[in-house]
Amino acid sequence: MLEIRRATLKDMKMLIPLAFALQAYEAELEEAVKVTPKTRQDLERFIGKNLRRKDARFFMAFEDDRIAGYASGWLSKANISASGKSYGFICDSYVLESHRGRGIGKRLVTELIQWFNEQDVEYIEVYTYVNNDLGKGFWESEGFRPNMIRYLRKMGKIPK
Repeated sequence: MLEIRRATLKDMKMLIPLAFALQAYEAELEEAVKVTPKTRQDLERFIGKNLRRKDARFFMAFEDDRIAGYASGWLSKANISASGKSYGFICDSYVLESHRGRGIGKRLVTELIQWFNEQDVEYIEVYTYVNNDLGKGFWESEGFRPNMIRYLRKMGKIPK
């Protein structure tokens, strides 16, 4: 049976391994993402800070009483909305590989979207890596569309 619930600070020990797995997955996709000896500590600080935010939500999925995935997001005030309303930002969405293909990611994102709707946001934004075909397919199936390309340059020799 699938259960989705809001995460609290008490859930940090369950969230950190999932966030670490997401970081490792992203490191395989993008050379700028690293897993280092400090990664776990950095994730603990990042997740702890955002779990304390009143304008943020973390949701966790449990399948047969075992953690299966999580999703997180928060309100932001960037200039993507002409109305000046806040927009929703989905920071993370991750389902353990052994639990994929069963609608868990969809349920987690639906919880975030419902919360964003209650906050009266006009748009929801999410990032995924250009070579993350799994992520792109998922987000497009959830009604998201590509709207911007972000460029990244590694520093080194400056071209003449």
